[in-house]
Amino acid sequence: VLDGNGTNEPLGIISNSAVPTVAMGTDGAALTYAKILELLSTIEDANATATGWAMSPKVAAQLRATKRDTSATDSEVVLNPDAVALLGVPYIVTSLIGLRTKGTSTNKCSSIIIGNWSDVLIGYWGGLEILSNPYESTAFSKGNVQVRVIQSCDVSLRHGASFAKIIDAKVIA
Repeated sequence: VLDGNGTNEPLGIISNSAVPTVAMGTDGAALTYAKILELLSTIEDANATATGWAMSPKVAAQLRATKRDTSATDSEVVLNPDAVALLGVPYIVTSLIGLRTKGTSTNKCSSIIIGNWSDVLIGYWGGLEILSNPYESTAFSKGNVQVRVIQSCDVSLRHGASFAKIIDAKVIA
């Protein structure tokens, strides 16, 4: 759902061209409070209601260290470590969002997504296939049984504009 490339796996939100992207820079750039606000306003401009954020652990760590107002003397950060929401919208932190390259920033950029998650459609077809093989050589020699589970599915978005993403947030790798 989040980061699939569409080849032998579902197309994820990060790779989906129907989802608006807020760009950070030629080589990516560090997240700012202004860019987080721009991300939220992108889906509000599409008359969508945000139900959640998804971000990588590296993006979350950066937002926990980024001041809301860089000119202020207080230390209020964009993502308070004790908070359960960002700008009033719940968030999750997941390692299912990986690092990527943009320009000269090799494996130093990550992503943050906001959207109406009820607009994600996951379609399953066929049954859940479970196959056990007690004779597979490596498993057999250890007294184990190899088990394979296969589920055919696909992901689609009901309305791409009800999501917005930053895919080039420069983070410390």
